[in-house]
Amino acid sequence: MLSCRSPVALAVIAVVFISQSAIAQSNAAGTFRLSASAGLMQFDLSGVGTAAMFAARLDIRLASAIIIEPGVTHARVLQQFGSSSRLLIPEVQLHLQLPTPYVAPFVGIGVGRAFDMRDAAYGGTVRQQSLAAVVGIRARLGEYFGARAELRARTLRRGTGGTVELSAGLSYRL
Repeated sequence: MLSCRSPVALAVIAVVFISQSAIAQSNAAGTFRLSASAGLMQFDLSGVGTAAMFAARLDIRLASAIIIEPGVTHARVLQQFGSSSRLLIPEVQLHLQLPTPYVAPFVGIGVGRAFDMRDAAYGGTVRQQSLAAVVGIRARLGEYFGARAELRARTLRRGTGGTVELSAGLSYRL
């Protein structure tokens, strides 16, 4: 004979299986996550300092542990010539992520192009190749939402300038 605990036990088991299915789907190849992050950027360009930075990124999961991440970073930096410029860095990265269900550390490398948009009096827009490395963590906050934190280092101008960013943000599974 079934006791009143049996429906509760069945409900708990059903919730566990459904949540595990959702986790497996979010870790499956072909899933996309859009993220927005903010943080601080230390820079060494035509001047050194710290500036607020903002980033938008799209995580494209190729396999449970492999992610391609196109994105763009923006900051307004104060140059040594006394004027500020906008720094815009579109890039693409390859991440290796530990395929854990809720909290997943990752490392990655990437390439991009940095656009240091200055006034014409200071040389106009300077375009530079960029190489970057990142270490971070992604966390699931439910079926659709997530959080991320990362440290990203980037070299510009063939090693004569660069940035280091510390940022945190939120993501949404598309």
